[in-house]
Amino acid sequence: MNTLQVIYGDTKINLPEGTALENIKVAMAENFPELENANVAVNGNVIEFTAKAGTKGATNMENLKVIYGDTKIDLPAGTELTSIKAAMAENFPELENANVQVNGNEIVFTAKAGTKGAGEMETVEVVYGDTKINLPASTELADIKVAMAENFPELENANVTVSEGQIVFSAKAGTKGADQLDVVYGDTKITLPANTGLEQIKVAMAENFPELENANVVQEGNRIIFSAKAGTKGN
Repeated sequence: MNTLQVIYGDTKINLPEGTALENIKVAMAENFPELENANVAVNGNVIEFTAKAGTKGATNMENLKVIYGDTKIDLPAGTELTSIKAAMAENFPELENANVQVNGNEIVFTAKAGTKGAGEMETVEVVYGDTKINLPASTELADIKVAMAENFPELENANVTVSEGQIVFSAKAGTKGADQLDVVYGDTKITLPANTGLEQIKVAMAENFPELENANVVQEGNRIIFSAKAGTKGN
């Protein structure tokens, strides 16, 4: 699974590729109040946050270090343990009733044996035609349906099949937009309605992949291929 690496000081967090930057900014500001209006640098799959000079808390990173597997999060030293437990369980459902060990300023979480999702970051694969998206296994099906319908209008009232670790969408027969475009960028393949405007696609791709600003775009029938120009930041 391709991931985004979010960095703030010594904190490094891996998120599913495709997570919206605005959602990441909101989450980081919730966990680190000094990152409200932070400086954010995007370089390929690495997103680095720095607090603006003079921001309250920007220089105080000698805090609590919360550890769960490869995930390490720094929190203010006064953060209540109960609040940390609640936040970790929200982000990692398998940590409900987790084992928690406190060593000085380190708080180490481990999922209890047999807990669903213990030992790995479980994901669910969402499939629609050639499009495959990995999401956290805890994502609600209703939220996935809404998101898929927003990105693929023909999936409004779609057929949805749920099996172990996989959710398969298919448009109902006769649904407007059943003819599609395949948008390709490296290993990324996205299926869109055939009537989606090329300019709209370019804007969306540049938002999700900043290096595709002023990208090379080749259209071959219903296939649109993006490639970043040589020397483009993030290429």
